[in-house]
Formats: sequence, structure tokens, C-alpha cells
Amino acid sequence: MAKRRVTSTKPAPPVLEQTLVGQTVCIAGPNAAGPVGELISKLVRLRGGVILDEVDPELTYLVTLGAGSEDDRERAEHLNAEDRSDIQIVSPSEFLETQVPSPEELLALLKGGPESLALALELLQIPVEEPYDLNGADLRGLKLDDESADADLEALDLTDSDLREAQFTNAWFSSMSGAKLDGAILKNCHFSGECEFIEGSFKKGVAQSCDFSSCDLDQADFTSTDLAGSDFSSAFGANACFRKATLTDADFSQAEITETDFSGVDGAGCDFSGTRLTKGLFTKADLHGSSFCGANLDECDFTNCDLRDCDFNGANLQGVIWKGARLKGASFQLANVDTNEIAKSADLDSDDVDTGSQVSSHLDELRDATSRISRVEFTLPFRRNGQRLSLAVTTSPRHVRIAWEQPNPVSSQIRSKLLRASDLRIPLLSVVNRFRDWEFLAEEVEVRSGRGPTGNRLPKGAVVQAICGILGVAPPEDLLPIPTPLVPPTA
Repeated sequence: MAKRRVTSTKPAPPVLEQTLVGQTVCIAGPNAAGPVGELISKLVRLRGGVILDEVDPELTYLVTLGAGSEDDRERAEHLNAEDRSDIQIVSPSEFLETQVPSPEELLALLKGGPESLALALELLQIPVEEPYDLNGADLRGLKLDDESADADLEALDLTDSDLREAQFTNAWFSSMSGAKLDGAILKNCHFSGECEFIEGSFKKGVAQSCDFSSCDLDQADFTSTDLAGSDFSSAFGANACFRKATLTDADFSQAEITETDFSGVDGAGCDFSGTRLTKGLFTKADLHGSSFCGANLDECDFTNCDLRDCDFNGANLQGVIWKGARLKGASFQLANVDTNEIAKSADLDSDDVDTGSQVSSHLDELRDATSRISRVEFTLPFRRNGQRLSLAVTTSPRHVRIAWEQPNPVSSQIRSKLLRASDLRIPLLSVVNRFRDWEFLAEEVEVRSGRGPTGNRLPKGAVVQAICGILGVAPPEDLLPIPTPLVPPTA
């Protein structure tokens, strides 16, 4: 019986247009064997050219890699001067610019085997004036999931491309409007900066710890996608859809995403602080423990939503629908809200609503004290279970910046946010509430500030006493009374 012949399925090697047939290239300098030199050598061979080890009268290109290539340059110039050669002496970037792949070549490489994919990622490092036009490309099932490598795809215009069931790790995207990512799995990917995902579709997928900050999400659809821990801060757009998505611990702070559907989401611990969510739909969503501090929730619908222990401090709540919402433990300090209206429609007792009038007065004290100084910096130390946390607050006439160092068993995570606010009350209240279960070390508070209009500096006592009042703890016994501001003598 004849044996069955086994056909090899090994991917074909990368193929590029043979633009260097009959041409020779010499790479000069001690770094010729480095990454740039290797890329040039690979491109030359794939395009049909020949690599020479030394300068030859028949040489076409001399690529000089910095210091150490002077002797080869001098020989090439000498040959050219004697009319024995016509050697083009170029830098690595100048040579690579002449060899950038066409969109068709790049698409073929992306759809090829591992060797072709690796070459495509290398070629994408070559600067180009215009993005590669892969509009409408079929890249279904593409896998760029090597955690040890960054896949910089910002030079690709992937508008209307089909990336369903694709897998990406550490990838960077730019033009993604209309792209289909349904069923895709993304880890630590970046759609941030000037990225556009207008009318994009990312349904029933996974995006673990991905960055969508400042991304245009107009009419984007994330239905039933796992977006836990992802960053949507400062994102913008209207009529997006996150229906039944997982948004646990996602960050939407300072975003402007209006008329957006969040119905049925699993979003415990979300950060919507300072976000504009006008006319948002949150029916039957689980958002317990989330922060809406300073958010604009005008005409939002929270029907049957789980809002227990949520922070609505300083929020605009005009026209909000609370029917059947669970609000036990929610805080409404400095918010423009009718608590009687909430008590009529929401699932809570009137005693469950925290309007924080006493806390508000302490916040007013701190605002009034700092408003006399053009720039104020103070550090608030906390402690819990042997760990320390430092909350740094900086205010200026234009913004409030709050940063803190979050310790964990392995390393320290630095969090820093630039918050747009007319004064520090709302952002400070939002952040301090996060660490309310930590011990406040009032004796170690540090205060640094510029001088006010009367020449006096911000007194440490004003900060310590106000913060203690906000946290509901007694100030230190040795705290000096807040001094009366100095008034310059009249002439």
C-alpha cells in the first residue's frame, strides 16, 4: 500500500517587490550588526539586492551608521571623485525611506506567517508622512499577542477594517473609525491620544487594562464586552453603547460621552468623576461604589440601578430619574439634588442620603483659606496596616492637581490626575473619600504655598483643621488657632 504524502504547511517567507535587483549595498560602521543594520540587510535581500562587506567601485549605496564609518565614506567619495563610481552615500533613515513597503505589501505581510508579521512590525518603525491606507482590510483572526513586543500600529489607517476575533497585546492604534473588533481579545492596548473609534464595533470581546483615554468614541458600540480596569478618561463622543458591558473599576473621569447607553452594565467601582454624561441611560446597571463626584448627570436615567455607596458629591443632578434606584450609603455633598424627590422614587430611607452639611462647611473653610493664595501645595499623609500613603494636592487659578502613591505588596503605583475645577472642594472630597478608612496623620501634614495678596502665607492650621473636619477626626491638640489674615496698615 502506497504511503500517504504529507504536505508541509510551513508559511512562505516574506515576499516584497524586487526593486533592488542588480544593486549592491554596504552598511558601514561598528553598529552594522545592530537592529537597524539587520533591518536594512533583510530589506535589501528581500528586494533582490546584494549586501557587500566593503566599498567597491560597483557599489550602489553606502549606508553610514554614525561614528566609525569615516574610512568607508572617504573611499566612496574618492571613487566618486575619480568618476569610477556613482555611489549614493546615505544615512539609515534616508535609505529606509526609499524602501518603505506599499500598503499592499504591508497587508500581505500582516496576513502572512510569524516571520512576515515580525518583518511588518519592523517596517512600521520607519517614519512615513502619511499612514498606510488599509481602509477596509480583512484582517480577521490576526494575532499579535507577543507580550514581549510592542506592536506599534499607529502608522496604519484601519478605517472600516475587519479585525473580528483578532488578538493583540501591547498594541498601539490610531485610525480605527468603523473598524470591527467583535470577539477580539486585547491586553494592555492603546487607543489613546488622537485615536478615532467613531462608529467602531467592539461587541462580545475582551479588553483587559486597555487605554482609550482621549479617544473619539462617537457612536462606538461596546455591547457585552469585558472592559474591566480600562481607561476611558477624557474620552469624548455621543450615542456610544456600553450595554451589558463589564466596566468594573474602569476610569471614565473627565470624559464627555453624552446620550450614551450604559444599561445593564456590571460597573462596580467605576470612576465617573468630573464626567459629562448628559442624558445617559443607566437602567438596571450595577454601579455600586462608583464615583460621580463633580459629574454632569443632567437628565440621566438611573431606573432600577444599583447605586449603593456611590459618590455624587458636587454633581449636577438636574432632571435625573431615580425610579427604583438603590441609593443606600450614597453621598450627595455639595450636589444640587432634591433629596425629597429621591426619597419618593428611589429605594431608600431619607436617612440614607448623606448631604454632608457639616463636611461642606469644612470644605468651604479650606476653599476660602486657599483662595487667597495664587498657588498652594500640601501633602496629606495616611497610614493603614503598616502601609503609608501620601496625597499631594496642588492648586492654581486654572486647575487642581491631585496625586497619590498607592502602596501594594510588590511596588508602589503612582496615580496622578489633572482635574478641571474652579476650586479644590469637589476633587479633594472625591479623593479623600477613597482613603476614608485610612488613619490620617495630621501631625505630619506639609504645607507649601506662594504668598497671597496681603503677603501672608497659607497657615498650616487652616489645612489641618479643615481636613480633620472633612474626615470627621479630631485635630491635634497642639494645633494652633487659624490666624487672622494680615491686613496691611492704612496710610
